[in-house]
This record gives sequence, structure tokens and C-alpha cells, in this order.
Amino acid sequence: MRIDSEGEIIKMLNNRGWQLFPDKKQGLYITFCEGENGTYKVYLNVMNLDKDLLISYSYIPVKAPKDKIEKMALLLNKINRNLSYGNFEMDYSNGEITFRNGIHFLGEKFTEYMALNTISPCAFTVDKYFPAIKALIDREISPKEALELVEP
Repeated sequence: MRIDSEGEIIKMLNNRGWQLFPDKKQGLYITFCEGENGTYKVYLNVMNLDKDLLISYSYIPVKAPKDKIEKMALLLNKINRNLSYGNFEMDYSNGEITFRNGIHFLGEKFTEYMALNTISPCAFTVDKYFPAIKALIDREISPKEALELVEP
């Protein structure tokens, strides 16, 4: 299925069960994903379709406390090194952690699979690594030990 507009992308993803709704405050679309390890907010940025770019973000439902910012940065770096797509990011000022994935489709006709391959990893990658992130926040363990909880 070829997609030519923002409306078509949202309609297609809604038909696939994502239930995206406009977030007028941020100019994005938002959905929630229930995973095995938590519920995550996933945002879809369709504002740059004219630049052949689609980006999605997933927000981790906890923040790194100030005393764990450096350890969290190390954990996220270790995770990112093993990923084939997307990346985790952290705002050092408030400990907010997100996962970002995007596709630059370089003038090609945007397809249903491009949309699914942009948004799906945001939910599923966050769910996979959330136990490691949460453990690092809640316990006194090293980033290596936290990662071993999800990648033995």
C-alpha cells in the first residue's frame, strides 16, 4: 500500500491497531502501547513528510534521578551499541529517557511497511530494555549488571 499523506499514515496505523490521536499541544500524534513490562507513550512526528522524514519517539515512564544520571548514560550507551535501529536518549537536565526511531525515505513513495517499521520498534525496544532501566534506578547495580538482566 502506497501512502501519500499524513492522514493516510494515521489511518493505516489506526487500522493496524495503533490508535493514534492528535496531540494538539505538541503537534504530534500519540498512542499508548501495553508491553510485557509496562505501558509506554509513543509519539509519531509526521510534520516533516515534505522532507521525506518520519520520526517516532517512545517515552520511558520513569526518569533517572540526578544521582544516577551518569550510570544511566553508560547503560543507554551500552544498549545503543547493540541496536540495529533507533537509539535511546536522555535529557541530562531532568533524567527523561526516550527511544527514537526514524526513516528518511529519500523521495521514495512512502509505504505502509515504512510506517510500521518506524513506530513498532519504539514500543517493542523500550519494553525489552525497560527492566534494565528500572533496575538501575531502583537498585544499586552497575550498568553492566542491569543490561545482563535483559541480555544474559
